[in-house]
Amino acid sequence: MIKAYAKVNLRLKVVGKRPNGYHDLEMINISVDLSDSLSIKKNKSGDIIIRCNNPLLPTDDNNIVHKVVKYIKETYQISDGFEIMIDKKIPIGAGLGGGSSDAAAMINWFNNEYRLNLSEDALIGLALKFGADVPYCLYGQPAIVTGIGEEINFIKLNLPKYLLLITPPINVSTKEIFNDYDRLISKENSDLNYRTNIYKKQKNNELMENDLMEVTFNKHPILEKMKRFLESLSKRKVMMSGSGPSLFCLFDSLNEANQIKDQYQERYPNHYINVTQIINVEK
Repeated sequence: MIKAYAKVNLRLKVVGKRPNGYHDLEMINISVDLSDSLSIKKNKSGDIIIRCNNPLLPTDDNNIVHKVVKYIKETYQISDGFEIMIDKKIPIGAGLGGGSSDAAAMINWFNNEYRLNLSEDALIGLALKFGADVPYCLYGQPAIVTGIGEEINFIKLNLPKYLLLITPPINVSTKEIFNDYDRLISKENSDLNYRTNIYKKQKNNELMENDLMEVTFNKHPILEKMKRFLESLSKRKVMMSGSGPSLFCLFDSLNEANQIKDQYQERYPNHYINVTQIINVEK
């Protein structure tokens, strides 16, 4: 069984857009001990079978793990079949890199199990075929991630140990959020005040920032309401991971984090909420 750890964006800045439509990003990523588990059984059938405890996750060839296995089998001429059970603990579509982490875990497993001996550049290049977050998820260490996700520079962070994580039952389309962001900052479709505000944010070097947060909040106003409520309870900065909808804040004390969790859950009992621990950081 292999673990696939959730990713959290402490910082997400949109710094440009390429002619092919991809956005250049500047991110500071961490991983937390919330994880999916993948159990892998090899056989001689040559088939790829994906199972999952969460019925919302597709298990056909639209599943990212299925795509990774199929590509690696074909590229490296692996005849074995695989039956993979995904025990899904990371919320789906939450901005926490659940699918990306599963994909990265499979890439690492194949590299080790079949002694592919892929270089770091080759691993990152392979991971990037399946999404911008997959390269980072190969490592799960605090890092500055730039480009479209392929440039990874590990860093040391002295952070609080615990992270309170909240995911409401809201579907957020990453593609729509980036499209809305582009429209809002384009010269043709946004007013000067908004563009000036965005520019000022881009010049700010705070550790915890997310350029997509305001756009996502505009589309899903309940998230801003949640953020303000959590800030009033915790007296801490609350941020969004990725394009949302997950929100988080940091704590030194596990007891305090759990107290805030209980208070928040009284108002929003149907939201996913979890106190998790940041991994691979100094404290």
